[in-house]
Amino acid sequence: MAGTRSLRQTVGIPRLLLAFLVSAVATAPVPAQTPTETARPRIDGFTHSPDSPLQARTIVRFAVAATHPENAKLEYSWEFDDGTPRTPWDGISSIEHVYAQPGIYAVRVRVQDPLEFEVVGIIRIRVVTGSAVVPPHSSPLALDSARRHLWVANPDHNSVSILHADALNLVKEIPVGGQPLSVALDRMGNAWVACRKTDEVKIVSPDGLAILKSLAFGYGSAPAAIVFSTDGATAYVSLGGPGSIQRLDAKDMTLAGRLSVGPFPRALAVTPDGKRLLATRFLSSDSAGMVWSVDLPSFNRAEAIVLPLDRTSFESGTAARGLPNYVATLAVHPSGTSAWYAAKKDNILQGLNRDGRPLTFESTMRSLISSLDLSSSNLGSGAGTGSETMAFRIDLDNTSQPSAVAFSSHGTFLFVTMQGSNRLFVLDPQTRHVLVERETGLAPQGVVVDAVSGRVFVQDFLGRTVTVFDAKALLATGDTTVTRLAAVPVSSREPLTEKVLAGKRLFYNAKDPRMSLDGYTSCASCHLDGGHDGRTWDFTDRGEGLRNTTTLLGKAGMGHGPLHWSANFDEMQDFEHDMRGPFGGKGFMENALFQSGTRHTPLGDPKAGKSPDLDALAAYVASLTGAPRSPYRNPEGTFRADALAGDLIFNRDDVGCAKCHIPPHYTDSRLPGMVKPGAGAVAIFPEAKSRYTEEGFLLHDVGTLKPTSGQRLAKELPGMDTPTLKGIWQTAPYLHDGSAATVMDVLTRANTGDKHGKTSHLSAEERENLAAFLLQLDEAD
Repeated sequence: MAGTRSLRQTVGIPRLLLAFLVSAVATAPVPAQTPTETARPRIDGFTHSPDSPLQARTIVRFAVAATHPENAKLEYSWEFDDGTPRTPWDGISSIEHVYAQPGIYAVRVRVQDPLEFEVVGIIRIRVVTGSAVVPPHSSPLALDSARRHLWVANPDHNSVSILHADALNLVKEIPVGGQPLSVALDRMGNAWVACRKTDEVKIVSPDGLAILKSLAFGYGSAPAAIVFSTDGATAYVSLGGPGSIQRLDAKDMTLAGRLSVGPFPRALAVTPDGKRLLATRFLSSDSAGMVWSVDLPSFNRAEAIVLPLDRTSFESGTAARGLPNYVATLAVHPSGTSAWYAAKKDNILQGLNRDGRPLTFESTMRSLISSLDLSSSNLGSGAGTGSETMAFRIDLDNTSQPSAVAFSSHGTFLFVTMQGSNRLFVLDPQTRHVLVERETGLAPQGVVVDAVSGRVFVQDFLGRTVTVFDAKALLATGDTTVTRLAAVPVSSREPLTEKVLAGKRLFYNAKDPRMSLDGYTSCASCHLDGGHDGRTWDFTDRGEGLRNTTTLLGKAGMGHGPLHWSANFDEMQDFEHDMRGPFGGKGFMENALFQSGTRHTPLGDPKAGKSPDLDALAAYVASLTGAPRSPYRNPEGTFRADALAGDLIFNRDDVGCAKCHIPPHYTDSRLPGMVKPGAGAVAIFPEAKSRYTEEGFLLHDVGTLKPTSGQRLAKELPGMDTPTLKGIWQTAPYLHDGSAATVMDVLTRANTGDKHGKTSHLSAEERENLAAFLLQLDEAD
């Protein structure tokens, strides 16, 4: 036990060390001399047994070999770095100790002579619990340790790449389906790749490096993540479209059942005992985030683990309240007692309308790392599937958008990538402290730890590389010397034009000081992959009001007319105002150009052509031409019968939907040059109030304006710009203030006085058919 001295033989002590220890007792020592002031003790060796990593609650023996040039008598004192007190001085050069908790400990031995001249020896040990095997979790990276192959999903390239984990070179790139996001390996080493845009999983042979089979899940299913069970016999795929999880038989490569869970399932992880599958909800509701726990192997029910809205943290430079959102990653600790997730934290509690205080660049969105308690004691307490302790949440300061987490063996270290900050963090799960921070390539989205080589691989989505770090010393002893070895290209080709790629890189990069101050915000913070974050923000201090984030997908930049609900931008380059303002950045334009004429105001003199970087951003957003496939359609992609009936209702004159939501874009929004505007008020239908602004934008008051709707560019808000209806199946909540949770709410509860289309006279069946049509509209139309 701690503090006991013993020279008895202990399993694992090297024979030479035993010989030294035995001789120190059995051999008659040379009479000690009184040392002079010029002589000092010296430590010749400092060892421990068993070797690191050590299991917690086992006896570890430390021994030091120390000498004195004048053979003076030496004394020893020990510090174990676990909160136990330093031992008193005595003449025994070895000691036994028991560590109760896992962690990295710096053990110190102090050696002094009679004149109290002292030397200190330090040795670092790693104490662990549980298995070295890391439980499966979904990732864009998969490591085949036997073949030494690293599989990498390349979303923009519609491919997977195979890198050699030792030689660090590209072995082969293989085309798969559209937008592959996740890859996992079965027991035979076959790579299963989830392809979101083409609604399929591709299975690739590890030897022939060719596609063996394709598994289709139906139009609009949008598979986003894949993971295998602990025995490798079953695969699970999260389907973001229908809100379900698909089970697959690995041996037969067939579909084996589907379980509905809820909206937008994303990251997947399996507990070490194989009894539970965890799935994150990517876009949270306003009340809380969500992780579903699915019972295995029955696969017949999913229970919710709530990720609470933080209402208590005080807004400061290092903390803020907020909602866990964009919950993109999840991993279970090898002990099975906890699961760790990463998310952005959206402050939907702050704003002039909400609490009287404006949002700031530090308080709007922050980076959140946290854990769920899955221990048996927690489950037995009535918590059901697990719970989160908010006091244990970690707020990583001056960072943006956590994207991936992964454990090392035994769960000693948690590796976290920050997509917006181009960073890799290493955390101690026990203390929840950051141990290491390193720069990666652009927009890292995946991380995997190789226990064989001690290397850490990071997928750099927009760097088009895998960054490789040497973490051997860290993994062995906790030494924080982590060095960058290489950045290995994943492809020899680039699918995007030079300008679009440059714009996309800027779009994601919060670390660029021109984009934001202290690296908190980028365009992707609210529009990841060009989509939306499901939030309604209080922008009253910006001269606007409550504003529901709109998607950029399918709009081709300015292809649908002016931007935002109030039509306050007439070119993508107007986002320079957000970067210089709420983001706190320096901006991409030269100050002299920005201040010239009326360019310093939205809708002022054109900014296009004045900054190559702003023009590149505009080019990337203009490339977002397709709305996501609707999962409400038939499996082959055609309209269901209810939508065909709803289409007829939509176009009826006595309903009026098509008068503002005009096909093919299903909007009447337009820039002045698109269609010559009329003058003054325009009667779309008598119940609505519609008019052109002085810039020529057509806005409508459809009865949804409220005091919280605020203003338009700090002036009167006459109405709202008409949003497109294409792809609205995945853009809830609805209306400019997010006050309608469903499409049916828009047609009924939120349509007072029939100002937003005439729907009050429709039968229940007609309204259902109309809603079905709206939910099935996508780019196919």
